[in-house]
Amino acid sequence: METRIITFDGSEVKASIVIEASPTPGAAGLIAGNFLIESLEAKKVAEVVSPFFPQISLINDQGIASRPKIEIYLADVQGRKILLMSRNFPVESNEGSHILARKLYEFLAERGVVEYYVFASGRITGERGVYVSSTSIDEVKSFLAAGARLSPSLESLPVDKLTGFLMMFFAREKKRVFLLLSDTPSYFPDPLAARRLLEVFSRGTQLQLDLSKLDAEIEKQRRVMEEVEQGALGLAGEREEKSPREPFYIG
Repeated sequence: METRIITFDGSEVKASIVIEASPTPGAAGLIAGNFLIESLEAKKVAEVVSPFFPQISLINDQGIASRPKIEIYLADVQGRKILLMSRNFPVESNEGSHILARKLYEFLAERGVVEYYVFASGRITGERGVYVSSTSIDEVKSFLAAGARLSPSLESLPVDKLTGFLMMFFAREKKRVFLLLSDTPSYFPDPLAARRLLEVFSRGTQLQLDLSKLDAEIEKQRRVMEEVEQGALGLAGEREEKSPREPFYIG
């Protein structure tokens, strides 16, 4: 099998912006990307298959197994065409990442993409903010005004090598590159971190997004966590009642 980008018949792929939902700790990028795909009713226009992807099988909600692939969707937001690129696995090999990034960059450049956004998350400072990096300090002013902070370091960004090479190709061709990082303390999916990321993106690009469905998901997760905590406290109380009041030592 070779690396291929498969476009679907009848799909005209033309856009100026691409957003990559990067698989990073906290999954804020993936949650934000999936939210945009669903809420904007984006149309799937292409997918990427490659021998450089992890040799695993992924199980979807219907229990069907499939090989890893990158999916590309096309959405229209207030008259602006946006491509949404999603994957839920990292690619870390140098050779494979470089080949994939080159093929993806050429595909996107041929279709008019001049702005590349990466949605990601990870533990940055522990302050739960959104951080931005770009190829030029002048490019991030709108995001700073929207509440983002400058990323404190570019040496340990929580993105894989595929994303790193893609950022390099776009930057080398003098195209606009933005990395939006939502600070999260957890490796578990964090929809609140995804909401903060989308809020900064919406304000910084002046694209109006309805985040009410994501708010409902955040509230649902909050209730689940409360039930889990209450259950854990209840079990701890039961153990305490059953244990003797005075410790018994043998020695």
